[in-house]
Amino acid sequence: MSPLPPPVPLIEVTGKIHVPDPLFPCLNDPIGLKKCDPNASRVQLMEENWFQEDRKLLRKLTAPKNDSDCDFKLCALNKLTPPIKKLPVGEIMSCTKPWECVTLVTKTARRPLLVIRLAQSVRDSFGYDLPIAAFDDGPDEHSKEIMANIAEFPLLDYQIGEHNDYGIAEGRNKALEMVKTKYFLLLDDDVLMLNTTDIQMLIDILDTTDASLAGGELAGRGNFAGLMKFGYFTDREPRRKKMGIAIGSCERMNRTVPDFPKCFQCDLNTNVFLAETKTVKSIGGWAPELKVLEHRDLFIRMKAAGLKIAICRHIQLQHMQAVAGDVEQPDDYEEKRRRTSKKFLSLLYNRWNFQGSWAKYKLQVDNDGNLVDKLELNGGYC
Repeated sequence: MSPLPPPVPLIEVTGKIHVPDPLFPCLNDPIGLKKCDPNASRVQLMEENWFQEDRKLLRKLTAPKNDSDCDFKLCALNKLTPPIKKLPVGEIMSCTKPWECVTLVTKTARRPLLVIRLAQSVRDSFGYDLPIAAFDDGPDEHSKEIMANIAEFPLLDYQIGEHNDYGIAEGRNKALEMVKTKYFLLLDDDVLMLNTTDIQMLIDILDTTDASLAGGELAGRGNFAGLMKFGYFTDREPRRKKMGIAIGSCERMNRTVPDFPKCFQCDLNTNVFLAETKTVKSIGGWAPELKVLEHRDLFIRMKAAGLKIAICRHIQLQHMQAVAGDVEQPDDYEEKRRRTSKKFLSLLYNRWNFQGSWAKYKLQVDNDGNLVDKLELNGGYC
């Protein structure tokens, strides 16, 4: 028997690391786009139209002049949003009954038991129910037992879609359409209320100031709240346009919310926040094409619209994740959740015409919110 031939290497080892060019979707109306990947392109006219509307917003921005560190349009967003101000007394309409002005909004992916658990945590923590708008992937109904459990919460509006994979953004938009209250509280389905969760303070901030969003955080979890920054952040070639998040910089800026000294003005928060329903609808909600990575896109549009954001890190909720094998966890959930970021990252980057992102702690900022030290960054996706 003749010996087997030596294995053929899958790649030729040259001693150099090959970094492929990012794949961008092909568009009808690109801005600065020279290469595109048809496989990453949009297939729905709705998504293409949505994208073009955001590109119009990008065109309205003016790139700073004589700034080699940041000479593209998104650099206009590096300026601080004007300070949050108190509303005139005659304009204040206070809500002291949260069930009348707040609806919880959550997108779930065949995890009704977690939504039921969330509803129960509201009842246990506060002694009353809150309206909940929950949108689930379809198309099948859940068991009679589960539907009976859902029915035990009269204020829980649980709707099941016709398709099996709406993604986070479009699912949240579907839930937002169900909201009839002045405010909504965005939460993931695996979050629980605590008896110390001060929803009323978030309501009071939106009632008495010109802020449009007030965020809390998840106890014991990292919070990416911070100032958003755009630029090259390096003198080395190739210089790529990047978005950065200076985590914790809002507290260091110390731009406190009037009458709420523990809360600070910021650019971005994690997905735990109370927001004005009408305002978020007015900017289109979440970008439906982004089944994941929809978070940064929303806050970019909010800053571009001049909307003001507050964060209150002492207002906390509990994050209790289900894991593979749990009765609450569908078999395909992790695949959906961790689906390749490649396509959706490309969509996000090309939507706003940048090529990378980072998030770093303990960065120093000056009184104008500018980074004090030049960074030399090679990645660090947030």
